Formats: sequence, structure tokens, C-alpha cells
Amino acid sequence: MVISQVAAYTSFQVRLVEGLRLLGGGAAAPGAALSRPTRGRGRTKSLADTASNGAKRPTAFTQELLAWTAWVPPVAPEDLTEEQKEAFAGKTNDAYFRLLSRLPKLLRARTAVDRALFYTRDGLPRAERELAAAVTSKVNDCVYCASVHARKASQLSKRTADVQRVLDAVLDRDEDWRTGDLAPLSAGQDARWTAVVAFAAALSTTPSSAAPEQVAALRGHGLTDVELVDLVGSVAFFSWANRLMLTLGEPFWPGTEPAA
Repeated sequence: MVISQVAAYTSFQVRLVEGLRLLGGGAAAPGAALSRPTRGRGRTKSLADTASNGAKRPTAFTQELLAWTAWVPPVAPEDLTEEQKEAFAGKTNDAYFRLLSRLPKLLRARTAVDRALFYTRDGLPRAERELAAAVTSKVNDCVYCASVHARKASQLSKRTADVQRVLDAVLDRDEDWRTGDLAPLSAGQDARWTAVVAFAAALSTTPSSAAPEQVAALRGHGLTDVELVDLVGSVAFFSWANRLMLTLGEPFWPGTEPAA
């Protein structure tokens, strides 16, 4: 779990630094491909219809409610210490947070970052922060996170069809499962959401493909510096969250677990 946290937090830092650098007028980062060789046939998406707990597993993006099962045993509810409980106070007491509470100081800091980015009154409209989280999750192929935050974006914006259009977009992937053309993600959106989706998607890629002209487009649609910082933070945070979800467990359809 420590390795997952280090990798995930590094993803957060890289995107936060790169996004803020672009907001400050920096040039686009070099777009050199990663040098790591691919062995064998490369990666393919798992189409297994059964999760590790025997429940039915989603194989497509959805706005429906999903559950998540951990591959590493979480702390049992009755065994949580007061420090562990405090580390995720206000969050649901599910397997994910009970698992992360094995490192309570880190979880407490992460919870504070989450609240600062997603629960402030000022700045970017909450619906667009949630949209950015859903876009990032789509790029990173995290079905669970995408379901949660697409659903919130729909509820807050009342634009369910537009949010679903993002989830339904088909993205080309290379042998290392990195995305190619990101344009399908913003297809059919209005001008502001096109700019938000395009920037969020580009900042989510590895390496980042976000560019100054995307920041200029966002400013052209009236986004202030504070709103742009919120957008960068939303993408960076879910670059962190997605990698935890993807490396520590998997989603399943609630109520489909086999009888004990």
C-alpha cells in the first residue's frame, strides 16, 4: 500500500506543478514519449465480469452507483483506532477509507486536501470541479471514480446527457494503455465545457499534454485565476485518487455478491 501511495501522490504533485506552471505563463512541457519498453503484446483492458469478491463487475463507464472491494484487507470497523477514525471523519466508513486508514497521518492530510479542493464556496463551480474529476478518471480508466464524480457533476449541473457523453467517448490506447486523441471527450459540449474538458483531459495524460492555448481558452470563457487553480487541483487530486483505486482494489455492482 505504501508503494501505491507514493506513486499516486507523485502523480498528484506532477500535475499540480505542471498545471500551476502553465497558469503562470509557462510553455508547454516537452511531449517526449516515455522510454520504457513494452514487453509482449502490451496492455489490454480487463473484461472480466466477476470481481475478486465474486460480485458482478462493471466493464463500461456508468453514472450508476457502484461499490468497491479492496485487494488488501482494510481495518475492520470494530478495530479502528480513534486516530484512524479521525483521519477520514466525514467520509463514508467503507472499505476504501478503512484501508487507507492503515496510514492515518497520510489519510488525514489527504482528507484535508480533498476538502480544500472540493468543498469551498468560492472559485470554480462545484459541478465543473466534479466534471474535471470525471474526465480525469475517464483518461485514467478508473470506472469507479468516474461513476461517483460523473453522477455528482450531473446532479449539480443538471446536464446528465452531457456528462454521459464524456463517459461514452471512445479513446484510443497505445500498448502502454496511454491515451491518443482526446478530442472525443469534449465532442458535443458547449464552448466552456469543451475548454474545461480539453484542459482536464490533457493535464491528466502521462506525460501531460496540457498547453498554454488551452489555458488561454479557459480565460477567454471567463475563468479567473482562482477558478483555474481549482481546476488544476481537481485534476491533480484525481490523478492521485484514481491510482489508489486502481492499484488497491476494483469496483463491483452492489447487491451482486454471492451469498455467504
